[in-house]
Amino acid sequence: YEKILVPVDNSAFSQHAVSAAVSLGKAFRSSVTCFHAYAARLHERSFMKLEPALPQEYRDVAKMAEQREYHGALIEKGLRAISDSYLQKAEEKFHAAGVRCCVKSVEGKNFQAIVKEAESGDHDLIILGAHGLGKVKSGLLGSVCQRVVRHTDKDALVIKGPLELTGGELLVAMDGSLQSFAGLSKALELAHTFDMKVGALSVYDPQFHYRVFNSLVEVLSQEARSIFPMEHQERLHTAVIDQGLKRVAQGYLEEAKKAGAQRGIPVDTWLLEGKPFDAILDFLKERRPS
Repeated sequence: YEKILVPVDNSAFSQHAVSAAVSLGKAFRSSVTCFHAYAARLHERSFMKLEPALPQEYRDVAKMAEQREYHGALIEKGLRAISDSYLQKAEEKFHAAGVRCCVKSVEGKNFQAIVKEAESGDHDLIILGAHGLGKVKSGLLGSVCQRVVRHTDKDALVIKGPLELTGGELLVAMDGSLQSFAGLSKALELAHTFDMKVGALSVYDPQFHYRVFNSLVEVLSQEARSIFPMEHQERLHTAVIDQGLKRVAQGYLEEAKKAGAQRGIPVDTWLLEGKPFDAILDFLKERRPS
């Protein structure tokens, strides 16, 4: 990673993201851009929405125009000063670690500004906290983070806590896609750089077809059964599709081992059954990788 973008807002998650960027920046000799977007125009529009509820003496047209101008200038200057403070604090950490860093603040909606900067600045990686200052108890991923990763094709490292890379473990979920093999390749590069272990897992769902068949048994008419013989189809799926899915998933893991061997890095593998996202989450709780 040669160019890393780090959106900051001085939240705990943002500070963890800065620390992670320091580690990666030192290891890869990357240049880092610390970035913050402040929404002055949004505050101005919100202020205008409040105008009908102002006391009568403030609802004179001339007085409201004066208030808008004063409030707009105050908000713009204040938010820019806050933005500069966030960036200065982050910049000091990079300079102290000997990592090249520049700072940039812009006016605009946060997630849109981050995505635009990632694309226009030709960054290789975005490192951002899972939450910002607006974290709520019920959410595992903040709205800004969620929108950024959905609207950019850049690699994104989402930070959910302090990240210890050196000597840790990387876990890669393999599904045969080009993206999963690219993920494995980058995991092996990180493992080589930070002396980490690498594991790969693949999940197949042998129960899906059985659930479909059990559902069909209840609704198919006799005529439909003659066209779609259930017993034959079930045997076919068990012998060919379900066992085939298992073999295909195992094949992904064998390829992961080969890729690791080429780099001199052993790759542990796990073949899991179940709904992929659910099985992966359960495994993560047990394994606790970096």
